[in-house]
Amino acid sequence: MQEDDKSLAVLVKVLEQHATGVPGAREKLVEWADRWLAAQSAKKLRCFSAVGRWVEDGDIHNLALLRLDTALKTVCPQTVGAFRGLMYLQINRELTDHYRKYYGPEGIG
Repeated sequence: MQEDDKSLAVLVKVLEQHATGVPGAREKLVEWADRWLAAQSAKKLRCFSAVGRWVEDGDIHNLALLRLDTALKTVCPQTVGAFRGLMYLQINRELTDHYRKYYGPEGIG
């Protein structure tokens, strides 16, 4: 079993724990998502280059992580794909909010 397979198996187990309400499972999911969000935030920020003028990828990463933690209090993803989709959604929402803030009708951009 490769390292990726092991971490994927751990993620599936933590998702099951979160679904059943095991204390601390949400925190483990947020901790697991931390590295993935960091890499994806930098990648997505390159696509939103106009936003990159005003914010750094670390800002997007941290704010998306906070959004994910809040979302996990009410949403219970059942699969790894659903969890990744939820993480991706938080990055997109954060970038969209920043774009609207800086380039909306009253934005400074």
